[in-house]
Amino acid sequence: MALGTTDRQLWWSAWKALISARITLWFGSFDRVRRRLQLADDGRGGEVDQSRRVARAVDAVGDAWPGLGNCLVKAVAAVSLLRRHELPGSLCIGVARSAGGGFEAHAWVECGGEILLGGDDLDRFTQLEMVGGRSVISKR
Repeated sequence: MALGTTDRQLWWSAWKALISARITLWFGSFDRVRRRLQLADDGRGGEVDQSRRVARAVDAVGDAWPGLGNCLVKAVAAVSLLRRHELPGSLCIGVARSAGGGFEAHAWVECGGEILLGGDDLDRFTQLEMVGGRSVISKR
């Protein structure tokens, strides 16, 4: 597939953001990552379209490279790129009980109430919210 210069640059940026997110999550604390990625998500019209493009690029590149397709890595990379370009978007984390009685977690990216990345089967997950620096469960 032939990509224009802008798309090639976006895909290259997505790849670098995914590598950076993977390394950061291996060696850094998630709390530090979360604080660094907090964004205002006001869902401004034209900018939401740009946020969608960034999320699609991160999703596609993450799926193409082994080890980078994890939902948390992709969500952190996408929000990192959104922040770098001053675009709206929010990192969301949710938890659910698995069929075997254990627990599962999932990460996704939202913008203006729209799911940009990681939106599969979200009805099962209860979103975690940050209140006073601590994660608490809230209704989604």
